[in-house]
Amino acid sequence: RREALNSIEIYNNLKNNNRIGNKFNHILIPIVYPYLCTKKVLVMEEIYPSVPLIRALEDQASQMAKQQGFKGTTKEFMAMEKEKQLKLEMEAAEKGKLIDSVDASTMSKYIAYQQSKAQLLSWLSYPIKWLGFSTHNKNNEEEEDTNKKDSETDVFIPINLPQIMDELLYVHGYEVLINGCFNGDPHPGNILYISPQHNSSSSKNSSSKSRHKLGLIDYGQVKRIDDEFRLKMAKTFLLTEAAMEFDPRSLKENYNKNVENINMKYNNKLKNKTHKTIDYEKTHKKAITSLSNHMMDIGFKSEKMLPSTMYEMCTIYYGRHDRAWLYPLNYLQWSDKIQSEDPLGDLTEVKDAVMITMTGLYLIGFGHAIQQPRNLSKEWSPLAKQALAEANKLNEVEEEILNWITMENDDDSDNNNEDELVK
Repeated sequence: RREALNSIEIYNNLKNNNRIGNKFNHILIPIVYPYLCTKKVLVMEEIYPSVPLIRALEDQASQMAKQQGFKGTTKEFMAMEKEKQLKLEMEAAEKGKLIDSVDASTMSKYIAYQQSKAQLLSWLSYPIKWLGFSTHNKNNEEEEDTNKKDSETDVFIPINLPQIMDELLYVHGYEVLINGCFNGDPHPGNILYISPQHNSSSSKNSSSKSRHKLGLIDYGQVKRIDDEFRLKMAKTFLLTEAAMEFDPRSLKENYNKNVENINMKYNNKLKNKTHKTIDYEKTHKKAITSLSNHMMDIGFKSEKMLPSTMYEMCTIYYGRHDRAWLYPLNYLQWSDKIQSEDPLGDLTEVKDAVMITMTGLYLIGFGHAIQQPRNLSKEWSPLAKQALAEANKLNEVEEEILNWITMENDDDSDNNNEDELVK
């Protein structure tokens, strides 16, 4: 019964909310029938036709293997592709870079092109067969039935993985930062995939042709947070996003371009007409101090209470943990390093934050698996700003961030050592 109530609340927050309009039209939450539910039985609508997202990805891998003439099993093909991907990631990470990936809009255009191509080949196949030039063996009905959709299967139409990643991050970010009621177990097994073909067949909107839908299920681990803590976490994401901008790891790739963009951004915010150059080292130290103080205020503890520990924890748990950011370590090695240098303390006081952390790690980890790395703080920043603005607290947080900015050659005598500031 608790899961039924959880599911109903999530559904109402996302679907029966006039404030958000049609933002979640492509997200399906199954309707629960509480009068049919018992203590041990949950009754809800079937999301049909759909398959688990994991199976849809395996089917796509199988099609890719066939297209490339791979002779082994799908698992062998996926292992081979994973090994290739790892090699590319490591080569890029050595240079402080991520491998290139397409965005959702670009992928949508490619999918639309491939769908049109498949449709054209399908149309062309009819006159060819009618004229008797079909390559199918007409004496073998089984073979003809197997090959009757060659024009469709020969054209690879990929799943729009960038769009799926964007949607999953947005809907769960909305649950956490706007609703304060979220699913703490968003692993891929709890995500159903409705292909564009099935979606368009049941939709009157022609624009749905190249658009999938996602079904979100299993609300046994729903967490609710109060408004005070929700706003503290919104601030956490904004401080993390801003602090990471001044981190040397962020500046490493396309250094000159990144420095120029950040200089312009913060000079405009500070209304500096002369556009001074930011002292990144001093600014980053202030950012570390500010963010670590905020995390300690929330209740996070470590053995030595080092600001660097709190900062690193935020950049990984609420930011990004791709190979370029962690290089030369991987995630497990980084965790071991943190625990050996400054072990985390009792997390009882911050168990709500731990649930949000786990939700973010699930989502970002899935992004790595489908070659869609993301920075969680950047993805959730617009929602964090919305939450703080609605509570009239956004200006306060943005002012704190601007106070970090130190320009080169500015007198910064009050910029003490970060450890002394924390004390």
